[in-house]
Amino acid sequence: MVLDDLYGLVASGRVDEALEALYDFVLDASTGGRFRDVDDWVGRLDVGLLDTNLLVGLLSVTRQARTEGRLENGEALVQRVLVRLEELAPDRVERLVGNLI
Repeated sequence: MVLDDLYGLVASGRVDEALEALYDFVLDASTGGRFRDVDDWVGRLDVGLLDTNLLVGLLSVTRQARTEGRLENGEALVQRVLVRLEELAPDRVERLVGNLI
């Protein structure tokens, strides 16, 4: 997935489509064993452009690859997402991330 496509969907308020595209990319790449592609993608992803739904979805769809150590940028992603969630919903971070980290 080209990040500009994701950002365009977000900017136009098409969050559901953005979430679907995010899931499709990560799941397709992971299922195909292309963890390097996913790792590169999450390393370049600007979480500052995403809302809480997309951030939680991102943690959810990358959880298995992160916990299996398949993403070098996995821990950095979690930290960036947590910082962004603190900005967006400081009173709900724990409930939003639950067991996703």
